[in-house]
Amino acid sequence: MTFQAFIMMHQLKKVQMKEDGVIWLDEENKQMITVTEANEPDITIDLSKKWASIHPLFEYLQEAGLISNKGRCYYSLTYSGYHYIQSVISSIIAFLFNSVFVPIAVSAFTTIVLFVVERWLVQ
Repeated sequence: MTFQAFIMMHQLKKVQMKEDGVIWLDEENKQMITVTEANEPDITIDLSKKWASIHPLFEYLQEAGLISNKGRCYYSLTYSGYHYIQSVISSIIAFLFNSVFVPIAVSAFTTIVLFVVERWLVQ
């Protein structure tokens, strides 16, 4: 993931407020706005300085499965997008477990089995 995409996801999470929230991309005013009930406060982030790169960035995040399009200008972070750091950490742990700990455990088990079988054959 690019640094810009990570920053955008942080801003999307800030605007979305809740895991089941929705974000409206206001193309006319170049802003992201929280879609809320009438009495709830909303959060607005100005995107006018980086508007040219917003649509490719949103497409990139959609292809990565981190945001979903809820309509023409409505977006929402997926579970993986809302909890991105936790997803990355669990991927790293799974990689380490499969690449490091499992081979070490198999090697140790094989060594013990061969040692026991050799002892048994010598007797």
